[in-house]
Amino acid sequence: MTMRKRLGALALSAGLLFLAPSAALAADPQPASPAPAPSEDGAERARWQQRALDARQRVEAAEAKLAAAEAAVTHMRARRYPRGDAAAAVEQDVETAKQELSDARKAQADLEDEARRAGVPPGWIRLDDED
Repeated sequence: MTMRKRLGALALSAGLLFLAPSAALAADPQPASPAPAPSEDGAERARWQQRALDARQRVEAAEAKLAAAEAAVTHMRARRYPRGDAAAAVEQDVETAKQELSDARKAQADLEDEARRAGVPPGWIRLDDED
């Protein structure tokens, strides 16, 4: 088989692969309807903005706590004090801070996803200092 025939056969089989999913979509009688847009109510906008601000502040606080815990570990290792249980407690603070930061970031992402599903305009939850 020549290269041209192989490419033609490949294109034909690829075309059939692309037709199959679109045929399945065409058979779907009920297309997904978009989420209803929230009203332009100022109170609703303020509520979403406050939730976004709270989520952002929680992330920032968790980041600051993690930075402080990591600085304490660095300082502890440089001084080689404390040791034993006290050193383990300082290192456990880092793990706790990492978990809190992870939880805060997940909560922020969940809020953004909830807003998207609710049809909230992105500007309502976007903070001014973000680019």
